[in-house]
Amino acid sequence: MKKVVGVLGTSISRGHEASVSWVQMMQKDFKDIQFLNGAVPKSSADFATLCFTSLWSDSNVLPKFDLMIVEYTWTSSVEQVKILIDFLKAQRIPMLMLLYNHLSCKLKGACFRNGHQFEKLFEANNVSFVQNPPFSYDEVSKSRRHPNSKGHRKIYDSIHPWLLSHLIMSTKSVSPSTRQNVIGTCHTRRDMRSIVHQMHGKWSWTSDGVTTSTQQSWADFRVQSAYDGYLSIGYEKSFKFEGSFTIRCVRFCSCTQLTTSLNTMKRYTYVQRTHPLYVFHNAHDMCIFRVHATQGPLRIAAITYSKPLKNNKSVATNSLYSLK
Repeated sequence: MKKVVGVLGTSISRGHEASVSWVQMMQKDFKDIQFLNGAVPKSSADFATLCFTSLWSDSNVLPKFDLMIVEYTWTSSVEQVKILIDFLKAQRIPMLMLLYNHLSCKLKGACFRNGHQFEKLFEANNVSFVQNPPFSYDEVSKSRRHPNSKGHRKIYDSIHPWLLSHLIMSTKSVSPSTRQNVIGTCHTRRDMRSIVHQMHGKWSWTSDGVTTSTQQSWADFRVQSAYDGYLSIGYEKSFKFEGSFTIRCVRFCSCTQLTTSLNTMKRYTYVQRTHPLYVFHNAHDMCIFRVHATQGPLRIAAITYSKPLKNNKSVATNSLYSLK
């Protein structure tokens, strides 16, 4: 039976702006391993934690992973990666972390973000990690945001020896992953339609979620839950966008209205999650909330809801969800 290796990460591991990714290189060379790429462009580690099941299948049946390779040090905080590590340990999934380097420190740009803090995190949690050498200019794309195929070869060369010695040559048996209860829910493009209560204005469904370009459009969504918790919306943010949108609870629950801008000073488009909104349930197992676009375009990529820690109704900005 083939061993199964999963990959969690960003557009880097998905292979954006490269003719071939390091994951595809691995699949070509390791015929006895099935590589499942669950990397999501513009995402961070907290998204992978909450949306873990939906990354692999439309069903709730998870593959039996022998290893999970995680590439999230470029887009995530140490706190967010720590939550993902705890989650994967609870799932009994062995992991290998990639400490990602981008351009050389001698060139324009940063070689890695919070590298030393991530090293301490991995060592403290007894998690294996590898680090790719920084890229030169001819190893990144024209936009300089992603590695090109040469850069992906560097990542491949960093991971390959570890895989060879720990997964291929090792005689140790690996405990299969098992489905654990996740204290939270995630709705992405796969199943977001199922939680729509009603919509007003012109909305369209795309491969990335649901979008409206019409001013004053709104959509009501229903989240099934019997507990108070944190609600957050994954939305597209860009320097090209103007306007904002609001989130407010309308039935069976209560929360403070949240207004979020669609504009950013960063010169590109990316998916951002709103600050977690604490929701109080009013003796019902459902909450209906409204997302109101005051000026488009608004694209909703994900809706997440998670249970807080006991007696805790606050959340750190750098750690969006509490899953323990």
